[in-house]
Amino acid sequence: MQNVRCLLFCLLIISFLGQIAVAAAPDPTEQLEPVINGIISQLKRPGFRKESIKHQILQIKELASERFDFLETSKWVLAKKWRSMSEEERNQFSSLFAELIGYGYIGKVDDYISKEIKFVGHDFTESNKNRALVNTLLVGGGKEVSIKYSMILKGDKWMVFDIFAERVSLVRNYRAQFKAVSQDRLIPELEKLIKEMEAGEK
Repeated sequence: MQNVRCLLFCLLIISFLGQIAVAAAPDPTEQLEPVINGIISQLKRPGFRKESIKHQILQIKELASERFDFLETSKWVLAKKWRSMSEEERNQFSSLFAELIGYGYIGKVDDYISKEIKFVGHDFTESNKNRALVNTLLVGGGKEVSIKYSMILKGDKWMVFDIFAERVSLVRNYRAQFKAVSQDRLIPELEKLIKEMEAGEK
């Protein structure tokens, strides 16, 4: 009987500690919202659009890096190719990839500054509580566009590694684009795409 009581006491303690851990877990929406709002404020700043595209992207990239994990995103995009890359190659790819995403984001800046972004809660992945999906709506012009941010908990920080715009995954989109590119051509291909973006060809 004493052993049973001891076991029940241990289970009670473990359950209590588990509840404390859940209660202490950071909130993904609370962490993401100020960063998104900060980016929107920067986009709306008078004079921002008059600066060079390169400088605009650098500023957005710097703000986004607080909550967007471009290294993690690159890993998901490249999948198997990522495993055989050196650390230097990974860092180079993720830096260029962040710049490429920036060009795509700047290209849609009017969508963001003319509409309201509503944060409508988040869901945790059932099988992995270190993953969350933050739900937002881009509202304006009589329409609501669903944008979801896939986040992963690293330490006490929730970091974005994928974005779904109307169910279209950024990771899957770029994974398809880079699937046919050989590993030794990944960096040159990224540099080519960025140059095309700079020249306004895409």
